[in-house]
Amino acid sequence: MRKFLSSLQAVLWALIGLGGRRTDADKRADQGSLAWILVLAVVFVLLLVGGLVGTAKWAAGW
Repeated sequence: MRKFLSSLQAVLWALIGLGGRRTDADKRADQGSLAWILVLAVVFVLLLVGGLVGTAKWAAGW
């Protein structure tokens, strides 16, 4: 569970672009699991794209 939470924190910090210093970002990434980081990154990107597509369809009156 600890690796999952560390991976989630690393992905969220990278997603919003507020990683701070490079050493802090590297430390967060090293504490997490690479597999979890990849899975979470793909999930968040798909949610972001889906949200943007949904917003565009809603604004266009679909």
